[in-house]
Amino acid sequence: MMNIKEEKYMTLPVIQFDLSGEWIIERNIFTEVDPDLFDHDDYVHKWEFNEDILQIINLKRSRIIDLGWYPGFNHEGQYCLILVVYSEDMKLQVESWNEPIFKYYTRNINEVRRLTEELIHKVDQGII
Repeated sequence: MMNIKEEKYMTLPVIQFDLSGEWIIERNIFTEVDPDLFDHDDYVHKWEFNEDILQIINLKRSRIIDLGWYPGFNHEGQYCLILVVYSEDMKLQVESWNEPIFKYYTRNINEVRRLTEELIHKVDQGII
């Protein structure tokens, strides 16, 4: 049997998404962490709340879904989920990040999961 001290340092499960073969996972460290428990700077899972949590790319449809916590490592922050146009041209890529197709802020992990799934589906269908 594990004691409480050991349990709090266990690795959190990573949230998985059902992706078609058109998607490339660049980064996924989106874990089953509860943002409501992150209410002080000494929170044991503080490092889960950084600016680079999830990035998946659909090259066929030229779209990137990106998730981060802003400001990073700050208990007053929130998730920012965006969808941008992918471009190999750096100038166009910078413009895409500055003018996303979709941008949403929340502290609710379930909203993030649901909206990410919706974005994946809509991109796969060519809707956005």
